[in-house]
Amino acid sequence: MIKLSRITALPLLLLCITCSRTATREDIMDPHAIVPYPASMELRKGEFVLSGDSAILASNDESVQRSAAMLAEFIRQAGGPALKTGRYDGTPSKGAIVLVLGGETAGSRAGAHSIEIGVDGAILSAPAPEGIFRGIQTLRQMLMAGKKDRNATAVLPCVSITDQPRFSWRGLNLDTSRHFYDKESIKRYLDLLALYKMNVFHWLSLIHI
Repeated sequence: MIKLSRITALPLLLLCITCSRTATREDIMDPHAIVPYPASMELRKGEFVLSGDSAILASNDESVQRSAAMLAEFIRQAGGPALKTGRYDGTPSKGAIVLVLGGETAGSRAGAHSIEIGVDGAILSAPAPEGIFRGIQTLRQMLMAGKKDRNATAVLPCVSITDQPRFSWRGLNLDTSRHFYDKESIKRYLDLLALYKMNVFHWLSLIHI
């Protein structure tokens, strides 16, 4: 017979209590469960419902324009409408997602950005294109975990976020010298690195004998 000390039994009891609770969809699919968690996030009431009248407006920068097209595809994949993209001229636009270089941001580190989402639209601002790209990954996570409205279109929760990387080196290793991966698997791996805002891909592809 195995005897448990009080010190051993207590963690096991807490583990049983924790595991006894069945997780709900709301626990798992939380649009605010962003990874990594932002430096600052203020939750607000309401949602921004994406409709066919919505659009994505971006600063006149080639990288930001590519990010806008990427965001449009993420919205489509999340069950939202096919949004048009265009250039942002500084004029307020109701119902739009605006990607703008400049404005108030979370800090000076590479990848810093701010996101403001209200019921009438969203603004993602950053001092550099990398911040726009990182902020889009936050929106992507919200879309992936978020609910649909009664018309089965994508929605974004109203929130205010300011963020910048805590660490300058955020990497992941892939060893293809000992384990074979096809091209699509590696592309999926890189996509997940971007989703979680990693910036270094350590690719071990040769074995030195």
